[in-house]
Amino acid sequence: MNKDQDIPLNDFPEANKSEWEALAAKLLNGLPVKDALSFTTLDGMIVDGLSVDDGDTPAPLPLKRASADGWDIRAEYRLDDPKAANEAILTDLERGVTSLHIHLNNDNASPGDLDRALDGVMLDLAPVFIEGDARLLPDLWRRRGLSADKAPGALSCDPLSGDMEISKVTARDYPLVTSVLVDSLPYHSKGASDVIELACAIASGLAFLRRAGAAGLSPGQAARQIVFRFAVDANFFQQMAKLRAARFLWAKILRECAVDFTEASMNIWAVTSPRIMTKRDPYVNMLRGAGACFAAQAGGADTITVLPFTHALGEPDGFARRMARNIQVILQEESGLGHVSDPAAGSFAIEALTGKMAKTAWTLFQTIEAAGGMAGWLAAGKADQAIASLREQRNRDIARRKQPIIGVSEYPNLAEKPVATTGKPPDGGLAAPFEALRDLSDAWLEKTGKRPCIFLANLGKPAAHTPRAMFAKNFFEAGGIEALPFDGTLDADDMAAAWRESGTELAVICGADAQYEQHLTAMAAALKAAGVKRLYKAGKPDNDPADIDAHIYIGVNVVAELQAALKMLGVLS
Repeated sequence: MNKDQDIPLNDFPEANKSEWEALAAKLLNGLPVKDALSFTTLDGMIVDGLSVDDGDTPAPLPLKRASADGWDIRAEYRLDDPKAANEAILTDLERGVTSLHIHLNNDNASPGDLDRALDGVMLDLAPVFIEGDARLLPDLWRRRGLSADKAPGALSCDPLSGDMEISKVTARDYPLVTSVLVDSLPYHSKGASDVIELACAIASGLAFLRRAGAAGLSPGQAARQIVFRFAVDANFFQQMAKLRAARFLWAKILRECAVDFTEASMNIWAVTSPRIMTKRDPYVNMLRGAGACFAAQAGGADTITVLPFTHALGEPDGFARRMARNIQVILQEESGLGHVSDPAAGSFAIEALTGKMAKTAWTLFQTIEAAGGMAGWLAAGKADQAIASLREQRNRDIARRKQPIIGVSEYPNLAEKPVATTGKPPDGGLAAPFEALRDLSDAWLEKTGKRPCIFLANLGKPAAHTPRAMFAKNFFEAGGIEALPFDGTLDADDMAAAWRESGTELAVICGADAQYEQHLTAMAAALKAAGVKRLYKAGKPDNDPADIDAHIYIGVNVVAELQAALKMLGVLS
């Protein structure tokens, strides 16, 4: 074929969604495609398995970051030890970090502490974001002789109650500085969904525009003072859509305020979600951080902070910091993600999800406005009420492993070596219910010399019992209860003897359905007669003998069953 000759494409028959669904249904044995490939989020949005251009996508507003040169790589530091913070800051700046997030920790942080932490830092090149006393950073710039028009950075005034004079001065004198932080992290950490985060963010941003207008700033001046901080978890399709929906919603607000949103583009700072970080098997947090970072980049974040993989355990060491910054450096420089400003554009799946999320968040935003704006909604306790119901649903999903957590509720490793950190760890995240049980198991091991255990009463040969035995092992070890292996037998007396040798008070019968039909009654009777205090069956109830005390299967409340087992063993009071 001549290289200039057109490739014929009209030989292929035109396909449509209904034909695709019919073919997919054959592979699903008649299960409706919608049920098999779609799911409903906590916000009630239905995410389809196949998205097509149905015209229900957001209007063509700017959904990409302002810069075409990648994103700002930000790392965070605390001023508890200014000398240690300074060492970490200089190392990070030499190796890829481009801006700094300084936690002042308390109201007693001194200018000297900040000066020591930033010793050797070229403040005209490395933007500094201060979380705490907004006066300290401008004071430092003046002491170092940095002119206001050359100082890049950000302050963290509250959009609802912060000092408006600071924003007025910043807008007038500091063109490279923002003064207001609209922060969704507190809502996220309490259990908010993506939609609640979005609605709270744009409602808070609008509240600041109103306050700024009353103080004499134009809507455009006020908009340029705001940084929006969002938490991003590892569910990257939803997180891409969340950040893109945020840009759409804020552009809509600015348009209603007669602001050119191309000149006051939403400034998004994405932070990998603290609540998805686990204490157990913390190395998996590197994968979570990479997934969240990719989502933030693809969603158009201007600035990204990847939390160190030991975040849930305490203050990071040099290795944890290195991994956190290198995740971003590799994605930006080696993978080339920074060269694409809006990689999700044109994807019907992402566009459709962006549209659904924006519409749902806008409806909640209108509810907030009707309640007197963000301040009124908070004062009436409506935010806490909305978050509480979602948190309870999420906790139920986690307890039942409908929302699995790798390394904790799924595939736990009781022999993992602890990772040493310093400082006080933050409050528990999603994995807290399981990790609390693991803590009890560790304490029991230290006290008695062995972990709480359960005997795997495996029926027959490995080919028959292995699937359910592995399920049972995974189930109980998620709560720190060691599953004692057994090769298997179909002789009830041999099974009872093997259990006695195990030295535990619990047992779980594991086998195939055919084996249950023939041997379950005799095995259960023999084990209970031998003295088993709590006998489990791996599998759903099915006219089982009365000797079976409990069942473990997909969908059961795993945390509740583990708590009951630990109480039976005397580990949990």
